[in-house]
Amino acid sequence: MNKLSLYKFVLMLIFGVFLTNCSTENAGQDFDIERASISVRFMDTPGGHEKVFIEVLDVQLLVIDDKIIPNCWLSLNAIDAGSNNLLDLTGDVETLLVDNLKIPTGTIYEIRLVLGENNSLLTNGETISLAMPSIYQEGLVIRDVNFLEANVDYELVLEFDVDQSILRTNTPNYIILKPVIRSKLEALRESI
Repeated sequence: MNKLSLYKFVLMLIFGVFLTNCSTENAGQDFDIERASISVRFMDTPGGHEKVFIEVLDVQLLVIDDKIIPNCWLSLNAIDAGSNNLLDLTGDVETLLVDNLKIPTGTIYEIRLVLGENNSLLTNGETISLAMPSIYQEGLVIRDVNFLEANVDYELVLEFDVDQSILRTNTPNYIILKPVIRSKLEALRESI
């Protein structure tokens, strides 16, 4: 292979790596990438508890269907991250986690809701910490393949089922949080 061919090969390799990298570092920069707008709302189904506090840290989207590639989760940088009393989020009440964020178009393979460690249940006036299995330490993954089209506003609703998510054990004051969440992605309208 002559030097010119080697130079072209290395240049194409660097260009290919640049195009396939799904790091969030470049997510806000304006290249000639078609974009969609996404909002994420978080709500709960009514449950039989006094209060259930869940700490939401982030919402992320898997944008390349290969988890071996580093940084393939696109963070949506939740604006209302923190502890939420799920029982305040029933009926038509919800909290806005992401508001009209412009993101590149394409396929979303999975949605990940990243929860913190400050999760608790108030029952009979007593606050009990909720233990979360280690499988959820990186976040709760919702497998839901969707395609985002350019210039369309989308709304992603994450509905937490508190009654199915709280597992009581035979050990007093040891309650497990095994989140059950349904997701619904809806195209609202074309962006201007």
